[in-house]
Amino acid sequence: MTTVRGLTIALCCVLLTVANGPAMGAAPIGRIVATLGEVHVLRQGEELSATAGAAVFAADRLVTQARARARIALSDGSTLAMGADTALDLARYERTEAGVLSGLIRLLNGILRTRIDSPGAQIRIETRTAVASVRSTQWMMDAEPDNTAVFVSDGVVTVSGRTGAQVNLGPGEGTDVAFNSAASPPRTWGATRVDAFRERIDF
Repeated sequence: MTTVRGLTIALCCVLLTVANGPAMGAAPIGRIVATLGEVHVLRQGEELSATAGAAVFAADRLVTQARARARIALSDGSTLAMGADTALDLARYERTEAGVLSGLIRLLNGILRTRIDSPGAQIRIETRTAVASVRSTQWMMDAEPDNTAVFVSDGVVTVSGRTGAQVNLGPGEGTDVAFNSAASPPRTWGATRVDAFRERIDF
């Protein structure tokens, strides 16, 4: 009886672990390589402390608290760097049948620097006010409730508001997208604004 009861308890623990973890058989899409301050992962309703080396999966939500930072290395070698008070959803990050990397990230709030290394990758980042689409490049996005700012360090990023035409940003250019508005025309950003963005992310 004791043995049966022990096996039953063990089986229940296994089932609970599976229920709270990622989908059975799902492979990680990357790993957290560095953190500063409090960083959490929300996975299937459970809040987990995020530490260096922890795996991240599609559908995870990553959250940094005040004065916190996080860097994530994705499976293809691309990287994400999150500033303080930032939340994002890793909605999708996978290879298509044709072998093309396809990804969707929802930046709910805060600041994010992204470097995409896979040639031909099709990555889309959405905020409340804007959508940015890229293939291979490096750029930063700052999402506030009523505005999204986008700056490109390398490559080309296509940005559009929830209404209006899209704009293409080249290296050194940025745009602001207000709520329910079109993206502003591309402008070369000064060093002061660019450095302010980087200071919020670097550690």
